[in-house]
Amino acid sequence: MVLSFFGDESYNDKIFTFGGFMALETEWTKLERKWKRRVKKAGVSRFHAAELNGYKKEFESWRGTSKSKDFVVPLLNIIKHRKMVGFSFAMLLDDYRNYTSPVAKDKLGSPYICCFKHCIAMAAQLMHSMPPEDKFAVIIDRNSEENDAVKMFYRIKDDPTVPYRHRLATCVPGSWQEYVPLQAADMIAYDTFKLLDDTHVHGKSKWRKSLEALYASAQLHGKFFDKDSFESIKEKIEVCPANTVIIGDRNDFNEREQK
Repeated sequence: MVLSFFGDESYNDKIFTFGGFMALETEWTKLERKWKRRVKKAGVSRFHAAELNGYKKEFESWRGTSKSKDFVVPLLNIIKHRKMVGFSFAMLLDDYRNYTSPVAKDKLGSPYICCFKHCIAMAAQLMHSMPPEDKFAVIIDRNSEENDAVKMFYRIKDDPTVPYRHRLATCVPGSWQEYVPLQAADMIAYDTFKLLDDTHVHGKSKWRKSLEALYASAQLHGKFFDKDSFESIKEKIEVCPANTVIIGDRNDFNEREQK
């Protein structure tokens, strides 16, 4: 059995997040059919979290209306009725810049690569109780680091020291036009990005309603690196081989006391 993991990134100059959903192909087929109908009914080309929340481009005229809510709530309900698992991995960029050495940065990779490989690691490790022949294929939204991400995926898959490498099937980049489920990945990536941006940059404590709905609808796993995380794994990073996937953080999106 091969599951499909669709992943996307969301970021600004303070926070970087990679996130997505994993599910069986049958679940994605059902989601895609209903998702397309909802997007068509809204009269837009796709769900795009950053543009929607900023009322930009085709969502510009929605400001001051209920169209945003009327669009998003049905999409959240579509996710709610599918058997999916969500993942996000993020980092505070100032802490990445200030509390990692050049050697550590080289081994962790860029913010995109670091968050991508740790997110993939979480997904692979979650499959520990499934039959050993079960795998997952990864489809990432096209971006400037897509080739490096694909190379990293296969380095992990081919590394005999990685205990979960047998879970990795394939990794390819694609566009939202080719893969409708990337729009769902955009939703979880943006909402977990906003969670960190709100709490660590703007000092807000309340979760966005859309993230609350996602949390109540699907199994979510999210972690992030901050100053304490980087410092706690500093020695481990310095001595480990290049391209090692390190899960050494102590922060979890699912800890409700963050709310």
